[in-house]
Amino acid sequence: MTSTLDDILSVAPGITDRNEAVREQRHRYRVRMLSAISISYLIDCLLLSLFFAAGTVPVQVPVLYGLAGLGHVLILSFLHWVGVSDRVRSSQMTEWQMIYAIAVQLFFVVWAPSIATYFLSIIFIIFGFGALRISLRSAVIMWAMAIVATGAVLVIFRGERVGVAHPSAFESVVILSSFALVLLRCILLGYYASQLRIRMFKKNVNLAEEIAERKCMEAELERHHLHLEELVAQRTRALSIAKEAAETANRAKNTFLATMSHELLTPLSGIMGITELMKRNATDVAAQNQLLKMGDAQNRLLHVINGILQHSKLEAGRLTLECNAFALSSILKWVSSHLHPLADEKEIALAVADLSGWDGVEFFGDSARIGQIVSEFAANAIKFTERGGSVKVACEVVEVPGDAVLCRFAVSDNGIGISPEKLDRVFNSFEQVDGSFSRAYGGLGLGLAICKQLAELMGGKVGAVSKPGVGSTFWFTVRLLKDSSTASARSSAQKQS
Repeated sequence: MTSTLDDILSVAPGITDRNEAVREQRHRYRVRMLSAISISYLIDCLLLSLFFAAGTVPVQVPVLYGLAGLGHVLILSFLHWVGVSDRVRSSQMTEWQMIYAIAVQLFFVVWAPSIATYFLSIIFIIFGFGALRISLRSAVIMWAMAIVATGAVLVIFRGERVGVAHPSAFESVVILSSFALVLLRCILLGYYASQLRIRMFKKNVNLAEEIAERKCMEAELERHHLHLEELVAQRTRALSIAKEAAETANRAKNTFLATMSHELLTPLSGIMGITELMKRNATDVAAQNQLLKMGDAQNRLLHVINGILQHSKLEAGRLTLECNAFALSSILKWVSSHLHPLADEKEIALAVADLSGWDGVEFFGDSARIGQIVSEFAANAIKFTERGGSVKVACEVVEVPGDAVLCRFAVSDNGIGISPEKLDRVFNSFEQVDGSFSRAYGGLGLGLAICKQLAELMGGKVGAVSKPGVGSTFWFTVRLLKDSSTASARSSAQKQS
């Protein structure tokens, strides 16, 4: 544990003697110390010279005091020059200097009792400031030595030379005790002051270390922040490049699909035409059955190609909607006539809502696209419903402020149903609930995705509710404009609805 200021201020932590900066720092410290000692002795010599001029002391006093001071400076310089001061602790050098100075002062107290008070005050000052530099143990030892020396002076030079005329033994003890207590008080005050300065210095050192550590942490955080920003910038650039590549690949895919579909339509149209001609000319029953099966396969292929073409146009944003006048009931009639043969083949009861009450109101929109969505939902319901089941097509018309209506079409069945965790996937492109190669039902996985995109283009939404083993309900909404010039027809339609 550090007990003196010299031990703290001598060498900075972590710096060796070989360090040129430390050697230079020590050299400047020694020069300042020698200068301070020389100046203090010079001031004392000037004061003693004034005492000589006043006739208080003989001329030998300032001369010898000056020589003693010169000897102090020369001895200390010699110790520094030969390197002794580098091999001992700074507190030991301070103790040697204090011993030399106190010895000189005590000598002049005996020699010049007329100014003993001045020299004693110098001794007090030396002890007071010396206690800042040496340990308490060394200070107490030197105090004891000074008291012994002072006592010896009182015993040997009893009389006027010590400032008291014929002092008795009791008076000598009182003088010695007073001198001892004053010196002790100087030592304690100096030691207390040094401990305060040491604690303040340690606190400052700890604070400086905390500040340095905080700055290091801030620098580290700043470095990590800059590194993080750089990583984010790199990831952003990589994601931008990947996004652009994905968009380019998607455009290339859509272009390829559209081109391929167009190229397939040309020979398929010729095959379908030739097949139709062969149906008319065929007289053999077996040949007619084979041509019918070929026609079904061609129709399925045509449906797939048209789906791919339509999906490519939707992805590219090139599909446009028409706006024509139509009767709402005509859509469901077309769906019924188109899907009844398929339902009858599986002995499924197909029930279509009756919207004849709205025949007096003209609606404006793309009836073909609406019919396509209803037909796709109903065809899927028939496909995934077992023989003997039922499929219901419903429509609800809700008037909104202005010349517009919101139509909600719903197709319900009692088929196999879909589990909740797989229900959200049915509207994704090229994806089905059963995506394995061994799935029991065919399909490309584009029908419901196209229906969702078409409904959204017409300002509506799509959705589904299903339960495995119970059935499913697929619905969609569209916004249509209406022309209600026939008020009676509209009022009757509202009553029936």
